[in-house]
Amino acid sequence: MLLQHWQDSWWKETILLYIAQFNPNRIIRELCNISSIEAVGLAYECLKESQPGKVQAEVKSQVQQLRYQPLENYLKNGQWKEADIETERVMLQTVGKQKNQFLYPEELENFPCDDLRTIDQLWVKYSEGRFGFSVQAKIYRDLGGTKEYNAEIWRAFGDRIGWRVEGKWMSYKNLTFTEQAPLGHLPALFRGLWIRRKEYMGGGVFSSLAWRLAECNT
Repeated sequence: MLLQHWQDSWWKETILLYIAQFNPNRIIRELCNISSIEAVGLAYECLKESQPGKVQAEVKSQVQQLRYQPLENYLKNGQWKEADIETERVMLQTVGKQKNQFLYPEELENFPCDDLRTIDQLWVKYSEGRFGFSVQAKIYRDLGGTKEYNAEIWRAFGDRIGWRVEGKWMSYKNLTFTEQAPLGHLPALFRGLWIRRKEYMGGGVFSSLAWRLAECNT
């Protein structure tokens, strides 16, 4: 009964209220079996709303595996731009935001380590070490980058990984979505920040991301 109208936004709230009070495992499994991006997204919301200890370990694992399956497929097939867009989507979903919204430094400073590591490891694996947040973070730190935004270092970082050419930031559509891109070129941060064209905002977001990744890997 609960899942007959799971696609209706008004019914979604009813499902989440039920999940918060009763056994969530059956509903989460059934949503996973639907296997669409939207159904898996709702399964993830149910997972977050569930009381601690209520969701079985194998159910959690199934949700996470399905959440990252589209990203893995894109990366496996060398569809780098699609993978970049999917990375943005799944990161926004992780912090409870929708498409066309933005991630802010404070959200990245508390980003779940398991999710951040999963995203990074997939990029590193399928690019054979050329792309990934950890690849970018190492370059950034080698240039002297810290958690605090520094315009000079941020520009040097953009130059090094090919986001800036001849002193100008590239537009998102002109980035290189091939294996011939410079080391660390992808993921290309977040498209919304490119649209905003605010240098300090992109630098602040990346600084927080790089340091969160360091925290997660210590």
